[in-house]
Amino acid sequence: VASNPGLVNFDGERQLLAKVNYEKTKEEFMSQYTNAGLWEDRSDALAYLGRKLDDTDSYEFVKKIAKNDKWAGLRQDAVLILGDFAKGTEADLRVFFIDIANSDASTKEKAEAIHALSVKFKGDDLIALSEKGLSEQSYAINAESLEAMTKVNPTIALQKAKALENETGKKLLYAIADLYSNHGSDENAPFFVKARTQFNGFELLGFGSIYGKFLKRCNKPETAIDGANDLAKMASTGGKYVRYGALRVLKTSLVENYESRESKLKSSIEAAKKENKDVTAMNAELKTVSETRAKLTEIYNSVK
Repeated sequence: VASNPGLVNFDGERQLLAKVNYEKTKEEFMSQYTNAGLWEDRSDALAYLGRKLDDTDSYEFVKKIAKNDKWAGLRQDAVLILGDFAKGTEADLRVFFIDIANSDASTKEKAEAIHALSVKFKGDDLIALSEKGLSEQSYAINAESLEAMTKVNPTIALQKAKALENETGKKLLYAIADLYSNHGSDENAPFFVKARTQFNGFELLGFGSIYGKFLKRCNKPETAIDGANDLAKMASTGGKYVRYGALRVLKTSLVENYESRESKLKSSIEAAKKENKDVTAMNAELKTVSETRAKLTEIYNSVK
């Protein structure tokens, strides 16, 4: 031939049952993406170009994929790759992600763009974008928007989450649970009791862990006891791994937590006595903590 071909698509129909090591240049992968007919062709090209984002041509081509590929999943993958690459200083990527978050037809790609913005960029306009995302009819967008809001203003995120507690999307419920486990209080406990019914099997392992983290930060004995009963129910009705996970959370987040609180209170009371201080209030607190610890231990022993 007079010149090198633009594309040699070996095994173009992807029928060979073999591992093929066929090295191609950047230009050949771009040609493959543009001209070859299968999704795998475009996916392979994205995988290669996504590893070469320091190269301007590759960087711009991946942006093109994120914006224009006909398959939403591949656009989402391209946004994920660009998000991992971003340093938080790329003005063009900031504008690019905002455009996708506002205009792409795929809710999952919008959510991925919101995630990239929340992780790598800052600004009042991004807070407004998160608030807008909380009202979208998409659990994926709601969840990413809530997580983004949590990073910049947990107080507002707590207010917004309250209105979303009755939704059933698991990704959103995980986001609310994570918010409450880091910033919530006893008043958020009913959410966990209700949300638990939306999860099954191995999903309960992750949910149970977040539940335990939440219970550990709560102050009311009744919250701890109700949570322990809920975890005990998970342990007695779930499979082997769910049982193990629920028992571990029950012991470490509740029983051992109250054992530690009891021990510290006793030490504080002894120190106060040596200084002839009034320990009436501390003794009353110790009584409550000790009774709660005993009840939690009883619940744990009933199912271990």
